[in-house]
Amino acid sequence: MVASKTASLNLTGTPTAASTYSFTVSVTGCAGGVAKKSYVVKTQANAVHVVDLVWKASTTSTITGYNVYRGPDGITWTKINPSLVASTLYDDSTVANTTTYFYAVTAVDVSGNESKKTPGVKAVVP
Repeated sequence: MVASKTASLNLTGTPTAASTYSFTVSVTGCAGGVAKKSYVVKTQANAVHVVDLVWKASTTSTITGYNVYRGPDGITWTKINPSLVASTLYDDSTVANTTTYFYAVTAVDVSGNESKKTPGVKAVVP
């Protein structure tokens, strides 16, 4: 059995101006194989916009909360809530200026089963 080693990297700081940063993470395995993943980070000095989301509650009695997903294209999704949302309201204050987002919601029941995503809703941040 081969022990695995996990490493993490935290990028921190306080932006003073809007900017876009690109970087690539590269990992080399024991056998010499290389895996690479590129990332783009957009920053802005102040959060000047908030996307307010409201949806209809599920009619299923065993629902314990909701997950909120955001994506750039209505196809690729990332969950943005750290824990289940108990109500049918969610404010996304992590949006960037001049960016288009798509949002979808799922319902989660007492067993942890998650419903299909709602159809994506487009939000354009000026």
